[in-house]
Amino acid sequence: MMQFFSRRSMLPFLIISILFNGLVYDQSFNSEGLNGANVSNPTSLDFGPNGKLYVSQQDGTLFEYTVARNNAAAGQGTYTVADTKIISLIKTGVPNHNDDGSINTANTRQVTGLLAAGTAAVPVLYVSSSDSRIGGGGSGNDKNLDTNSGILSRLTWTGSAWDKVDLVRGLPRCEENHSTNGMDIFERNGNSYLLLQQGGNANKGAPSNNFAGTSETFLSASLLIVNLTQLQNMETANGGPFLDTREGTVKYIYDLPTLNDPNRADITNTSPSFPYPAGHPLYNATIDIGDPFGGNNGLNQAFPEANGPVQIFSPGYRNAYDVVITSDGRIFAGDNGPNVTWGGQPVIYTNDGNRKIDQNSANYNPATGDYITNDFNEDNSDSHGDALHYVGTIEDANGTYYAGHPVPTRAFPSRAGVKVYTSIDGVWNAEADYDFGDLLQGVTGYFNPAFNIGDFPDDPRQGTYLSGLKNDSRVNILDVVKYSTNGLCEYTASNFGGTMQGDILTASYASKGYINRYQLDANGTGLSSKNNNFLGGFGSQPLDVIAQGDSDIFPGTIWAATFGANNITVFEPSDFAGCLQPTDAGYIGSEDYDSDGYTNDDELANGTDICSGGSKPADNDSDFISDLLDPDDDNDGIADVSDVFAIDSNNGTTTNLPIVYPFWNNDPGTGFYGLGFTGLMLNPSGTTDYLEQYDENNLTFGGAGGKATVDAVSSGDARGALNTQQNAFQVGVNVDINSAAFTAHTKIETPFAGITPVSGLSYGMFIGNGDQDHYLKVALTEGISNTDDIFGFEVVREDGSTDVSIQTYDVLNITSVPSVDIYISINPGTNSAQPYYSIDGGENVIALGTPVTLPISLLDASDDQGMAVGLISTSGATGKEFTATWDFLKVTEDGAANLVLSENPLDFGVLKTNSGQVQLIPTLTNVGGPATGAIQITNIFVSGTNAALFDNSTALPLTIGPSAEKTLPLNFYPNDDAGTKTADLVIEHTGDNSPFIVPLRSVLKQDLAPSYTVIARINAGGTDVSASDGKLNWEANTEQGAASGLNYTVNTGTIPANENTFLFENRHTSIPDYIDEATFTSLYSKERFDVASGPEMEFKFPVADGSYRVNIFTGNGYGPANTVGARVFDISLENELKGDDIDVVALFGGSEEIFNAGMLTYEITVTDGELNLLFEHTGNENPVLQAIEILQPYLVSERGTVAVDAERLVVGYENKFTKLQEKRNKLNRTIGQFKVDEREIF
Repeated sequence: MMQFFSRRSMLPFLIISILFNGLVYDQSFNSEGLNGANVSNPTSLDFGPNGKLYVSQQDGTLFEYTVARNNAAAGQGTYTVADTKIISLIKTGVPNHNDDGSINTANTRQVTGLLAAGTAAVPVLYVSSSDSRIGGGGSGNDKNLDTNSGILSRLTWTGSAWDKVDLVRGLPRCEENHSTNGMDIFERNGNSYLLLQQGGNANKGAPSNNFAGTSETFLSASLLIVNLTQLQNMETANGGPFLDTREGTVKYIYDLPTLNDPNRADITNTSPSFPYPAGHPLYNATIDIGDPFGGNNGLNQAFPEANGPVQIFSPGYRNAYDVVITSDGRIFAGDNGPNVTWGGQPVIYTNDGNRKIDQNSANYNPATGDYITNDFNEDNSDSHGDALHYVGTIEDANGTYYAGHPVPTRAFPSRAGVKVYTSIDGVWNAEADYDFGDLLQGVTGYFNPAFNIGDFPDDPRQGTYLSGLKNDSRVNILDVVKYSTNGLCEYTASNFGGTMQGDILTASYASKGYINRYQLDANGTGLSSKNNNFLGGFGSQPLDVIAQGDSDIFPGTIWAATFGANNITVFEPSDFAGCLQPTDAGYIGSEDYDSDGYTNDDELANGTDICSGGSKPADNDSDFISDLLDPDDDNDGIADVSDVFAIDSNNGTTTNLPIVYPFWNNDPGTGFYGLGFTGLMLNPSGTTDYLEQYDENNLTFGGAGGKATVDAVSSGDARGALNTQQNAFQVGVNVDINSAAFTAHTKIETPFAGITPVSGLSYGMFIGNGDQDHYLKVALTEGISNTDDIFGFEVVREDGSTDVSIQTYDVLNITSVPSVDIYISINPGTNSAQPYYSIDGGENVIALGTPVTLPISLLDASDDQGMAVGLISTSGATGKEFTATWDFLKVTEDGAANLVLSENPLDFGVLKTNSGQVQLIPTLTNVGGPATGAIQITNIFVSGTNAALFDNSTALPLTIGPSAEKTLPLNFYPNDDAGTKTADLVIEHTGDNSPFIVPLRSVLKQDLAPSYTVIARINAGGTDVSASDGKLNWEANTEQGAASGLNYTVNTGTIPANENTFLFENRHTSIPDYIDEATFTSLYSKERFDVASGPEMEFKFPVADGSYRVNIFTGNGYGPANTVGARVFDISLENELKGDDIDVVALFGGSEEIFNAGMLTYEITVTDGELNLLFEHTGNENPVLQAIEILQPYLVSERGTVAVDAERLVVGYENKFTKLQEKRNKLNRTIGQFKVDEREIF
C-alpha cells in the first residue's frame, strides 16, 4: 500500500557520531529513481503547495505527478508516480517567432526554469521559456531563432483547469543555448518578487563564432528582479490580463520596451498588425512590427525601463542556471564558466579610440578613460570552471553585486555599439554598427513616454573580467567546480540533528552525477567546509536539485532532475547510528555500512561516501561492483583490459547504420556522457583498463554547446609500439566486409585553437578494430614538414606495431579556418578507404592521396564485434598541450547525390486570414558521400495555384557538401481568402534528384471567435432576473427541497432566509463583463446549499447532445466559513469529477467581513440528452451556489456571420423538446426566436 509520510515517520532514531566539523549526525541518503515518471530530458522540478511534484521537460511539456511512498523504513523508501497530468500550455500555447518578428509555427519551447508557489487550493507555477532552436557552435550557425523569445509565464489552477498568463515578454535568448532560466521568490516590504536568471550571449563577453557573432544585450547575462506585485496591480487595473490576438488569444501583462530596429517597419494603431488595443499603455506608441519579439541579433533588443517591473538585480553571469534565496534572505547563484575556443573577452579601447586588445593582453583602466566595445574577439579563450557566488541579501539595492562576466552594452552604453556580425566563408565581419542611443529614438515604454542615452549611464565596473577568480576580493566566489553546475537549493530539514540545516546543495552536470554540499560559515557568506561528491553515481547529468523541508511532503528528501537518465532521482535520508571510519577500531572494509550495495572498500577506492547510500561509485552493469574494481564492466565475458567496447555488451553488433552523434546532451543517451561512445582505443598488451585512458576532469563532453572537447591533449600515442594513446573514444558500428559502402565523418573545431602545430601534434578521426595496433587515422598535423608555416594532414595506417605507414599532405591556410571536415569513405568490397577533407563546410571536398588498403581485422565478418570509429588526438613527443574539439560524429551509408528536406511536405499549419508573414526554416541535406561531392543549387522557385503566397530569398548558387546541411528560409503570406493554399517548391541543382520538388501547404481560416447560445440560466435561491445582455433571462429557483422550472430540475437544496452581502467591487475577475452590477447583486443576494444529510444536490437540464460550457456562480457568504479550508466541496458533470476540492475562499478571496464571489467554468459533452450537475460534500461545510448558466458554443466570423447550420439547431430543439417549447410559447420565449440573424450569441 502506498501512503504519504509525515516528518515523524521519517526519523526513527537519532544517535550522535563525529563527521564534518563537530558533533553531528552521520548524513546518509539512499537514492532511487522515481518509478513511473515518463519524462524525457527533465530540466527543472519543484513541489507545489498541494503536494504535487511539477517537472519541466526541455521541449516545454510540464508534468504534474502525484507521488506516493511505500511503507519501507526510513532511508529505504520507494517512490512511485500514482497519477500523471500533462500540462501543455507552454509547449503549444506560447507562439514562436523568427528573429525578424515574423511568425514561426513550431510547437515547442525550451523550458529551463520552473517554480511552484500559491496555495494548496490555488497552486501557481512560474515558468521560463524561450525559442527551442539551438544555433551557434563551431560552424557559427545562425538559426534565425528569436533572440527576444524569453518569456516568464504564470500558470494558475482555477479549480478546473490551468490558466496561463505571460507576465513578461521580450527577454533575451542566445543564438546558442543560453536562455531565461531558474528563479526563486521572496517578499519585501509587502511586495512579492522573483529573482530570475537570464543567460548570456557570449563566452567571455565578446561576440564570437560559437555564439553566431551575437553581442551581449542590455538584459542578457544577469540576475533579474521581477516585481510580481506590480504586475498584479497592472493586471487588476486592466480588469484582467491584456489580450494579444495576433496568434490566437494570448493573455499577457507586460512587454519590455525594445530598441527601434532600423531593419523593421514602424507601425501604429492604424495597422492591422498592431497588438495593443485602446486603453493599453502602448496604444499610442510607434513600435516595430512584431514587437516585442524578433530581437534581430540585438538591433531590437529589450531593455529595462525606470519604474518598470523588470530590473537588473545583479549583473555579470555568463549563463547562471538557477538562484536560491535561503530562509534568512541570503542569495546564492552558480554560473557556468567559459568553454575553451568559444570566444574571448571584450576588446578594450583607450579614451582616444586606440585599440588595446583584451584584459588577457592589456590592462583595463576605466579611470584613465579605457572602455570596452562589442568588437568580435576570439583571442585568449580559455576555461576556468563553474563558480558558486554569494550574491548578497534580499535587502540589497539593485546592482550591488557584480559577478564578473562583462557586458559592454551595460558598461558603456554610449560607446559599446550595437553591432551585427555575419560570417562569409568563415570570416566574421561587422554588417552593421549603430549607437545604442540612436536606436532609442521613438521608443515608448509602459511607464516612460520616451528614452535617451542619459537614461543609461556608464557602469565601467561591468567591463572587468572577474569570472572564476575565486581569490579576488571584488567577487564573492565560494567554489569553482570543473563540471557544469546548475541547480541549487538550501537544505532546511532537521534531519541528522539539524546538521545540514542551511547547507547549500548544487547539481553538477556530470556523467556520473554529483550533488555538491556547502556548509556556510557563521556569517552565512563564506564556507566552513564543502564536499564535491556528497551524492554521486546516481544518474547521468543532473540539472536541477530541490530539498524538502520539515513541513513539506516527504520531509528531508532531496530530488534531482537527471537530464541524461530521463528520470527523477530521489535521495531519502537515513538517520542512523554512528558509521565507523577506516581508522576506527572494528572497521570492516568488506561490509556495506550505508546499505547501498557497495562494500566500504569499494567506495573508498572510488572516493565515494561509505556512510551515505546516495553516494555511489559508477557501475555500468549494475552488479554492485564498481567499474573501478569490476574486471568486466559490461558482463560480456571479455575482461575490460581486453574489451575494445568495454561498456557495450553487444560490442557494436547492434549499433547499425546510420549513426549520427551530434554531441548534444543525452543524444543518443547511451555510452560515455550520453554521447554514444562505448570504449577507448585499447592497449593491445591487455594491461591497461579503459578508466586509465582518460581523465573526466579534462573533458568537456556535451554541455550547452554540443561538442566533444579534450581540454588539454596529452602526449599518449597509438603509433607503433608506443600504445599509450589517451582520450581515443570510440563506438562499435555493425559493418563488415559484406556491407555497402559507407562514410565516417567528423568536424574539427578551431584547428589547434591558436597553437602552432609542432612535430607530433595531431587530432582527427580513426577507424579500426578497436585496439592501438590496427587502425586508419586521418588527422590534422604539421603537414609534410615541421620547418615551414604550411600545415596539413597525416594519414596513418597501422596493421601491427611493426607495420606502420604514414602519408603527409600540406593544405594552405588550414589553421585559419573555423572548422575542418574529415571524411573516411570505406568500400568493403575492395577492403579499402579513401580519406577526404574540406575547409569550407563541404563545398569543396578534396581527396587525400589514393585509396588505402585496410587491415583485414577492421571488417572481419567473423569477429563478433563491430568496426571501431572514434576521435583521436595527441601532443606527441613534445608534450605541448592544446585543446581539441569535435562537433559531431557520423557514420552513414553512401547514397546518391540527392537532396532531402527535413520537412517534406512543408506545412505552414492552420493560420488566420491576413495574419502576417510566417517563416519556416527547414534543413536541406546532401545525403551523398564524399565521392559524389557537393551539390550546387542553381535555382529555387515556387509554382502552382497559390505560388504568389510563398517565397524564398536564399542567395544562389548555394553549395551543400556531402552529408552537410544548409537552412532554407521559406515565407508564407496569408491573404484574406479562407481555404487551403498549396504550391510546389522547386529546387534545381547539380545532384541526382533535380528538380527536387516539395509540396507546400497551409490552411487559412477566418478569425472565428467562439460564441455561445444561452441554453439555460438559473438564479439558484432567487427570483427571476432580467438579463442585462438581452439574452435569456435568469429563471427563478425559490423552492426549498426538490424543485423544477422551465429548463431544469433539482432534487434537493436549502435556501436561507437572510441575504448575502457580496459587493460588486469585490467580484473576482472570472465574473464576465455581461454581468453588470445590478445583475450581480440580484444573482448573489440569495443562494442554494445542500445539507450533509440526505442525497447530494443534483441539477438536471434537458439538452440536445453536444458540447456545452457550464458556468457556476458561487461564493461564500457565511461569516464562520469565510476562511481558506472552511468550505470545500466537489463538482461533477455527467458523472465526471470536474471540480476537485473546490474552496471558494481560496479561489476568489475573502476575509473577516469581506465576501468575494466568482465563477467556475467547465466544458462537458452530453450524449444522453440530459446534462447532470452534481454537488458533493467533502467534510468541510456544505456545497453552495448562487447561479448556473448553460451555454452551447458556436463560431462567429470576423464579419459577424454565424458559422454553423442554425436551422439544424432549431429542428433539433423542436423535435426533442416539444413540451419545453409549449411552455416557452406561453411565456413568449419560443424556440422560434432562434433565427439565423438574431441568434443569442456573445
